[in-house]
Amino acid sequence: LGATHAKAVPVYSLYRELRGMLGYTQLGCAQRIGITRVAWQRRERKEVYRANELIGLYRLSRLSPANFLKLLEKCR
Repeated sequence: LGATHAKAVPVYSLYRELRGMLGYTQLGCAQRIGITRVAWQRRERKEVYRANELIGLYRLSRLSPANFLKLLEKCR
């Protein structure tokens, strides 16, 4: 099948789960962090996250550190 098919695929997108949890649309989330809706859509398909993204998503979520880690575990 090749290297692309051998990559682990996340069960859930962290961006999508966070958006659903907060009840925002893609546009609403994008406006809150200052990006376009198209940029948010691309991020929902991401499989790898940078540290600054995780910090931003943690702040956007307003979850406790323990609950945010549980969300991260779900979206691994």
